[in-house]
Amino acid sequence: TSARHSTGDPELDAAVLHIVAADALSGAFEELLSRFRTASTPQEELRALNALAEFDTPEAQQAFCELCRVEVRSQNAPYGLAHALALPTAGPAVWTFITTHWDELCGRFPSSSIPRMIGGIRSFADADQVGVVTDFLRLQFPSPSRVIEQHLESAQANVGVSAYLVSEFEKLSASSAVVEQPRNPDASATGDPDA
Repeated sequence: TSARHSTGDPELDAAVLHIVAADALSGAFEELLSRFRTASTPQEELRALNALAEFDTPEAQQAFCELCRVEVRSQNAPYGLAHALALPTAGPAVWTFITTHWDELCGRFPSSSIPRMIGGIRSFADADQVGVVTDFLRLQFPSPSRVIEQHLESAQANVGVSAYLVSEFEKLSASSAVVEQPRNPDASATGDPDA
């Protein structure tokens, strides 16, 4: 199914677009970009934008971020960036893009959308990454809004859960590692395990 064609069912169209993005087929990003640019309704435009956010190649992620920076409507771009920021493969690169272009993005987007733009950090679970994010946001927002505090709390909770799961997995792996004792080859012939 081409990313250019519509099924007529908005929910099915969205699912098809996400599958196309997940498969990252050759030329699919360009097709979806064309669909975004030629959308006949705001809903079609948003479906294409959200699908574009899901491509997980570094080139596509960079192209998507640039698209949000310069072309996507200022009321939609922060939400597109938030969507990409929440993806495990794209999140760190999108965060770097956002911080690199922070002043420009904050100047272009409505101030009320900035906390939403960074909402994808809620999915971060790496302690080092969350530390960097926290430091940056504390510098930008000395008195952060409740929304930003909630984003940071969610990220910190993910770090805790991740650390717990890693610890439990390591314990489970250690306890199930069975060292098999070498068998005495004469034991099977005599029936005496000590033979």
